[in-house]
Formats: sequence, structure tokens, C-alpha cells
Amino acid sequence: MYIQYTMDPFCLPMDLEEDIPENHLVRVVNEAVHRLDDAIFDAAYPGGGRDSYHPKMLTKIIIYAYTQRIYSSRQIASGTRKHSLREEHECLGRDLPELGESSKLSSEKLEQVTQKLKAQLLEKPKNKPLKKVVRKLRKDLLPRLLKYEQYQVLLGDRNSFSKADPEATFMRMKEDHMRNGQFKPGYNVQIRTENQFILTYSLHPRPTDTRCLQPHMEKARQILGKLPQTVIADAGYGSEKTTPIWKRKRFKR
Repeated sequence: MYIQYTMDPFCLPMDLEEDIPENHLVRVVNEAVHRLDDAIFDAAYPGGGRDSYHPKMLTKIIIYAYTQRIYSSRQIASGTRKHSLREEHECLGRDLPELGESSKLSSEKLEQVTQKLKAQLLEKPKNKPLKKVVRKLRKDLLPRLLKYEQYQVLLGDRNSFSKADPEATFMRMKEDHMRNGQFKPGYNVQIRTENQFILTYSLHPRPTDTRCLQPHMEKARQILGKLPQTVIADAGYGSEKTTPIWKRKRFKR
């Protein structure tokens, strides 16, 4: 009556569960529909003709599409083909697993895939689609991924950096002549004073003061040889992360 439909992991690829995040909404939809009695669907399907897709599978797709505000049947069908875990690969004529949200793609993995495709191209040198894929990987995708990995190293724990000055971070400046909230690359300058004398200063590629407190105090300790007994700072330095620092160093605010 129905096309064979099973959730048991006996069909390749075996790691479908790993491609879906643990707290993803699609898991909730899957579990809720899976608990429904089959008799509910059998009553609406009289049978006969060619075997159809299991109504539970179609119900899951429709419910999840509605949660994403997709109501058109054509858009649902298009989204199913686009976001399927397995999609048709024209060049190789077989299905390949699509990378899920939890998958990590690196330049090394992409290089390995490229080498395998090049080996297949040597066996079939007249395969134009395969040759096009290899050229796309070599000339575009692989260099772009290498560039992104270099950018990620430069970023570190920041969310931006300037190509002209990689150590600078884009921040919202007080000087805003255009009055449009424009971000500019710069540094956060921290200055420690006592009796109106500047004792130490430090530059930080972090826009907020909360993340500059500890490195600034460490630099002050290296220069002066000790930490002050009392530190006066405004509320901008207070946060959940900096509170343990104040307690551990026994500072007073």
C-alpha cells in the first residue's frame, strides 16, 4: 500500500542523526508525528494504485514547513529538495551526504575530496561535468575556504577585524559625523591614574570595557610590580564575568 518507510538506521548513510543538532525543532516534529496511530492515516487512504509515500513522512514535512512559515506546496517541495540530507549529484550519478549544521568542513577535508575526484577524472578524462567540478573546487571553493580559515585565526575571540590593520576591531565611535552609527576599526584604550598622574595604559581590540579589565590589570602588575588595593571604576566594568575577578583580587569598587 505504501512505499517502504522506516526510521531504523539500516540504510546508508548510517550517521544521519549526527547531522541534525540535538535540540533541533525537526526532532520534536518527528517524535510527535511518530507517536500517532497509523489507523488515523489508514482511514484516509483507501489504497489501490501505485504505492504512495507514507503519510507520516508527508505530515512531518508539512508541519515543519508550517513552523518555518512556508505554506506553498511548491515552496515546500523546493525546500525539501534543497535541504534534504541526501541530494542527487549530477557528476557522479549517485547520492552524497549533505553537510549538516553540526558537520565541520575544513580545507584538509575538501582537499581530500578534490584528490579523489581528480583520481576519478584520470579514469574518465572525457567526463566534462566532473572536470567542471574539479575546476570549481581548485579555482574557487578551496582557495576561498583557505582564506576563511586564515580570517578565523585572525579573528580569535573577536567578531570583526580590519583588513588594513588586522589587530583592530570595528567599534562604534563617539565621533559620528554622518550620524548613522557607522562602525570604524579601532582600539579600546584603558588608562590607570592616581592623583591625576597616568601610571599605566593599554590597548585592547575589544569594544567593551568588561573584557579589558583583567588584561589591563595584569599589564599594570607587570609594570608596577604589584596590584593596587583599591580600584575605582564605573559601572561599565561590572558584569557576571568580571565579578569573580574583583573577589579574587580583593579589589574594591
